[in-house]
Amino acid sequence: ALVLALSLIPTAALAADILPAPDDNGVITLEDNISLASADWNMSALFGERDEITIDLNGNTITMTDTTIEVEVPAEKTLTLQNGTISAPNYDVGNRAVFSATTDATIVFDHITMTTTGAALYPSGAAAAVIVRDSNITAGTYVVGTNASTNDTGVPIYSYNVKIMLIDSVFTTTGW
Repeated sequence: ALVLALSLIPTAALAADILPAPDDNGVITLEDNISLASADWNMSALFGERDEITIDLNGNTITMTDTTIEVEVPAEKTLTLQNGTISAPNYDVGNRAVFSATTDATIVFDHITMTTTGAALYPSGAAAAVIVRDSNITAGTYVVGTNASTNDTGVPIYSYNVKIMLIDSVFTTTGW
C-alpha cells in the first residue's frame, strides 16, 4: 500500500531544484523559479572545460535556501547572471558573500535584482573582477567588497589588481 501511495506522488515533488546543464554555447536558460542550496552550485562540474557560463534567469528568481552558500567562480572562469532576481534571505553572517570570484575569475551581473541579508559580491583573489550593469542590489552589509592587503613592506599579498565596474546600477545596504 505504501509503495502504491508513493507511486501516486508526482516525481517533481520529490526532486530538488538543480541548475540545468548549459547548452552548447555555455548558456543556461531558466524556465521557472528555482531554489538552490550550496550543494546545487557545483561550479567545477558546471563549467567543465568551458571558460564562460551564462545563467539567463529569463525573468525568473533564484532563491538561495541556506545560510552558508558562497558561489565561488573558479580561477580563470567567468560567470554571468542576467535578466532576473536573486534572493538570499537567510544569510546570518554579514561578511559572507553570496558570490565570490577567485584568482583571475569574473562575476558579471546584468539586469539583476538581488536582495540578501549578508554580502552580495566579493572579488576574493588576485585579478578577480566584478562587473555590475543595469542592476539593483540590496545587501545586509556590503554590496561589493574585497579584502585587498599588503605585507609589511607594501607588497600585495591578497586580492590585488582587483577590477570592479559598477555601471548604471543601484546599491543599497540595510546595515547591521
